[in-house]
Amino acid sequence: MSPKLILPIFLLFSSQIYSQLNVGLEAQFYFNNGNAVADVGGINGVVNSANLTSDRFGCENSAYNFDPNSSSNISLGDSFDSFITGPDAQFSISFWFNTRGIANGSAPMFVKYAHAPCSESQREFGAEINQSGFYSFYFASDLQGSNYMVVQGSTIIADSNWHHIVIIYDGTIDSNNGIDRVQMFLDNQPQIITEEASNGTTSEIQDGTAHTGIGGILSSTGANCNGGIPHYSGDLDDYRLYSKLLSVQEVDSLFNEITGCALNFNNPTDFEVNIFPNPTTNVLNIQFSGITHYSTVYHIYDISGKLIDSDQFMGTSTSIGIENLSKGTYILELCSSQFGLMERRLFKKN
Repeated sequence: MSPKLILPIFLLFSSQIYSQLNVGLEAQFYFNNGNAVADVGGINGVVNSANLTSDRFGCENSAYNFDPNSSSNISLGDSFDSFITGPDAQFSISFWFNTRGIANGSAPMFVKYAHAPCSESQREFGAEINQSGFYSFYFASDLQGSNYMVVQGSTIIADSNWHHIVIIYDGTIDSNNGIDRVQMFLDNQPQIITEEASNGTTSEIQDGTAHTGIGGILSSTGANCNGGIPHYSGDLDDYRLYSKLLSVQEVDSLFNEITGCALNFNNPTDFEVNIFPNPTTNVLNIQFSGITHYSTVYHIYDISGKLIDSDQFMGTSTSIGIENLSKGTYILELCSSQFGLMERRLFKKN
């Protein structure tokens, strides 16, 4: 294949994948415009004491920080029951979070659940990091919470990095008392799902009136009522809610999506990037000059568009081990709020 054809084929492949992400998309909140106005779905968020902050690309005013001392939350109203509740419901939740290294035992990140402190019984679902540091998902089969299931993933989260979580719920599955309904992907890696807690038997999620909350539990009037459950502490961003089961390929696309100011080609006049050696055998070095640097996300794809490696680094240089790559041509993609999106061909020798 001619090297001139590699990049167009790769971009065509990427555009086809990303177009699939609009199918079944019921709500989307990028927060890139400095507010919680919906990018898709028309359900605008009401921000309560949450403050704008930088997102995972270093884009300013493009994510929200939540302070537990001020009971921060974003209310989305009594929404999404049309596809989350009832027999055989199927939905997927995707968003990014950064706890800033703070323990968040049982603090809700995305929840539709009003309980005793709200003077209500309107329990539906909740996504959180549990007391052990695993990501967990709660779903109830009655609004009183007499019958519920809580499942957890298999990776402990205890750092100050941005992480991507996808929760996929398939209400058509009844095996294992409902445990098998849930899939989780943390940073594009499938999680081993186990039971954290349960009571009674599992059936469908019921249609309640609690408001959907980001960062806090809200009543049917939108009032904050966490009670003894802690408020979330940290940053949240890029929420998407689907009325379908996301595929592995779609999860991969969401994890590698580039948004906001990172799509802008700012390219300072004195900016330079040095990628060496290229061709290379074992190690690829990346060095920047002429920028005040936040962070850079890199992706390595083969020429078919398949993601081979991905990570994020701070500062102006890094080294990537590629000794396990097969001989051939690859696409190196770099993304940062400082210089936008950049792609280079990478040649791997034996």
